[in-house]
Amino acid sequence: MSKQKDLGQFWTPDWVAKAMVAFGLNLHSGVMLDPSVGLGVFPRWANALGLGLEFAGVEKDRELLSHIPDPSIRSRILVGDFLTAKISRAADFVVANPPYIRHHRLHAEYKRVVHTQTRNILGFELDRRAGIHIHFLVKSLHLLKPGGRLAFIVPADVFEGVFSQPLWSWISRNYRIDAVTTFAPEASPFPSLDINPVVIFLQNAAPAPNFRWARILRPETDDFFRYVTSGFTDIGKSMESNLRTTDEAIATGLSRPPRPNKAQFVLKDFAYVRRGIATGANSFFLLTREMVDNLQLDKSLIRKVIPKTRYLKTLFFTEEDFGLLAEQGHPVYLFAPDGRPLDQFSETVRSYLKLGEELGLPQKALIGQRNPWYKMETRVPPDYLFAYLGRRNIRFVRNLAGVSPLTTLLAVYARNNDEKYIRELHTVLNHPDVLSGLVYVAKSYGNGALKAEPRQLELLPIPDHLAERLLMQPALFK
Repeated sequence: MSKQKDLGQFWTPDWVAKAMVAFGLNLHSGVMLDPSVGLGVFPRWANALGLGLEFAGVEKDRELLSHIPDPSIRSRILVGDFLTAKISRAADFVVANPPYIRHHRLHAEYKRVVHTQTRNILGFELDRRAGIHIHFLVKSLHLLKPGGRLAFIVPADVFEGVFSQPLWSWISRNYRIDAVTTFAPEASPFPSLDINPVVIFLQNAAPAPNFRWARILRPETDDFFRYVTSGFTDIGKSMESNLRTTDEAIATGLSRPPRPNKAQFVLKDFAYVRRGIATGANSFFLLTREMVDNLQLDKSLIRKVIPKTRYLKTLFFTEEDFGLLAEQGHPVYLFAPDGRPLDQFSETVRSYLKLGEELGLPQKALIGQRNPWYKMETRVPPDYLFAYLGRRNIRFVRNLAGVSPLTTLLAVYARNNDEKYIRELHTVLNHPDVLSGLVYVAKSYGNGALKAEPRQLELLPIPDHLAERLLMQPALFK
């Protein structure tokens, strides 16, 4: 499994591969390209469905070829890296499940090479945080003949990342989006993986103003296959589908459902968001109550914190909740030295900081950027705590314990100091009509998980009928 992860290999199940290959059934001659053959599921289904195209494939992992029993498929596979291989033939049909490797796992020189290639194709610089699967998509589009077709299964970050708007604006101007198919968490083709997969169907043809967007609700049926072969009109019982405008979907995010109505107000009109504290070394800076007492560190340098999402059990986190965690021996105290010179601290603090130096903390990536290395970030205890990455039951928790969050949580501050306003905003933020809007601002992952960055969370829509309740409160803004 470690090798699979390193190479970004995740196998496409037959019921999905069959439907993806069916997108090429109207093509009766030419070349079918699979840029990441893997175990050969796409060429196998091309043969089974009688696809009248000549197969050509690329696969980096030579060992996988022995698992492909058909010699006619094996003989047409180039062993190498699709992104660096020189491929001269254009393709009539490209079908792929590209390797899923995030940007931070790419070597610097390789990353430079593939970004240069992608920039030359797009005509603009793609954000450096784009994963390898996005570069596979861009090069595949570049190799697609006029009138050619493409079916890709990719994670939702292709449509939700910081690079998605410019990328899909370019694609929609140069290609036709025929259909986008998403999966309910219980229907995911990769149920054990922390990704939200999406299948995109494109043509190298004049752009169209509309396309078909669908969600598969149950896996392992033939509905997806029939849907594709019908030209995206036969919607089976295990699916739901609607017609969307291309412009709206790109603005919303192609992986996301249609937005019912654009709200006049968003969260940043009523609150602002900051990320939690990044210590750089929790094992050193986070302390239990017993450690605080034994180390005899200056109490002025100790802060109450909430380090884990699972400590939040209800919509309120109280002093009693914090006290119970402390009694149970959880590390809920942050050692937070300021930036004064070492010799200005007490002897006990100096001794502990010297231990940190002996442990090599000043050489750690994040800590090494601080001056001095031990100067800790600060956060005023926020009004609300929000899970940075959450699965279902995501909520805004009222911070009645006066704790500061670590990076697993976001700090949300009301723009109004009035206590009645803070209570009212808490009720509004946990209203189902607000929480349902998280899908439009957060990145989606496997099993319904949502990841919200501070700036994106500030764009959370607040429906007008709920915003009115807040606008009636006294305007004592911070």
